[in-house]
Amino acid sequence: MSSSRRFRIAEASLALRPVEPVEVWIGASAQPAIDRAARLAEGWIASPGLTREEARMQADLYRERCAA
Repeated sequence: MSSSRRFRIAEASLALRPVEPVEVWIGASAQPAIDRAARLAEGWIASPGLTREEARMQADLYRERCAA
């Protein structure tokens, strides 16, 4: 419980929300995480250390899950 000279506040909570929508980007390399990015985020960030083949496979998975 918090109190001041004028008010007594008990069991209060705040649920602040941003004025504008917040973009969510997910960086991932595991298939379930790439699927989660496709379903819930505005974008997906690949690992910079991927080989060309790994990057192609993960990007294909991401595009496939976005279309689903």
